[in-house]
Amino acid sequence: MKKGLIIIFEKKDAAILNTFCLRSFINQKLKIVLINNGNHQVVFEFLNILKDTSKCDVSILTLRREKKVISAIKAGVRFLSTIKNIGLIIYTNPRNMLNATWIDQELDLSKIELPHKKNERILLRKVYSMNEIINY
Repeated sequence: MKKGLIIIFEKKDAAILNTFCLRSFINQKLKIVLINNGNHQVVFEFLNILKDTSKCDVSILTLRREKKVISAIKAGVRFLSTIKNIGLIIYTNPRNMLNATWIDQELDLSKIELPHKKNERILLRKVYSMNEIINY
């Protein structure tokens, strides 16, 4: 069963784009969705370069207007829900991906099995933040 990873890029994340990479996810069964929240041209160009150079299964989703994070997450979840065999969806921003805790723990996302949330809406029951995964 595949896992989905949603990474939400905003205008303020343009400063860290040069240090961001997807190397740690190369041999994992992940579908990665990169969300350009706000249709920023600099971010969009970087995401296209990232998609072209990555060996992972990467898609880019552009939201025309900048929305709240939960709305961007829902858009990414809707996109991933059209793909078969997505069992778990994790969302984060690029700043959390550069977090030392994440790198130190070297989590293998293909082996993580978390319980479904029963008190959430059906769309968000399989969705967890990166902080929930790290602290699990």
